[in-house]
Amino acid sequence: SALRAKAQTSPLMIALIIQLLVISLFVMSLVSSGTVDVTTASGQPDISFVLRGLTAEAILAVILLIIVSVLGWNKACYLTTSFDTLGLRWAIPILAVIFTLASLVIGLVKFEGTHADQSKIIFQLVLFCLAVGVFEEVLYRGTLFHGLSRHLSPFWAMMISSLIFGLFHMQNIVVGQAVGATAFQSLNAAALGVVFCAIMLQTNSIWTAIILHAGWNLVLFVSAYVAQTQPELMELSPEDIANQSTDITASAFLMPAFLLALGLLIYARWAKRMANAT
Repeated sequence: SALRAKAQTSPLMIALIIQLLVISLFVMSLVSSGTVDVTTASGQPDISFVLRGLTAEAILAVILLIIVSVLGWNKACYLTTSFDTLGLRWAIPILAVIFTLASLVIGLVKFEGTHADQSKIIFQLVLFCLAVGVFEEVLYRGTLFHGLSRHLSPFWAMMISSLIFGLFHMQNIVVGQAVGATAFQSLNAAALGVVFCAIMLQTNSIWTAIILHAGWNLVLFVSAYVAQTQPELMELSPEDIANQSTDITASAFLMPAFLLALGLLIYARWAKRMANAT
């Protein structure tokens, strides 16, 4: 078709159009329903609002996958590429750390209701994190990285797509998240984008990055819930909870610095492996 042909000859333009469509959807939702404070004035996302967004997030993920398929970009976005097992030497340790943390923080949670209610909440939260992982990874490490890599080296395509991924998270200010926390989240997201992209290249599959992304979000969401509902477990005072979304100390920047260094190391090892294979 003409659309698929255009997608092959001008992938960057198509990728940017997809980005603009996503931004337009966000703006339209604000115009139609207005801003909603999903933090209940705490500065941190409330898990009840997160779960309410499950259906919408899943629909967005499915629509994006359909668009990629129609464009003929399944392989270009690393969705149907053959898995490179050599890259697992980097992916498995990171996955192990993330899901160990997820198991630990989930074990701390005391949800209201029966055991069945608790299991349902955890299941919904896992599905939400998977939907977000699919949508954001296909959007940034898939379509945008593919478009950029047709004009730039993989390194610069990775860095620019990760920067845009980080800036995308600044939208959380609109839904009530504290400015300081949102800026820090954007910095972390940009650094994480480098890790996710490098892992995708190492394993030759975007699904590894999707699983990493989902696991990371699961740890963050459940940790935030524990901090809000059971502050005694984290030795947080009411003042700490009130200030945690605005007080960003210098030591907090060690995390994005570490993530960026890790991502660059994984990428460097991949680049060296590819150079040796040619």
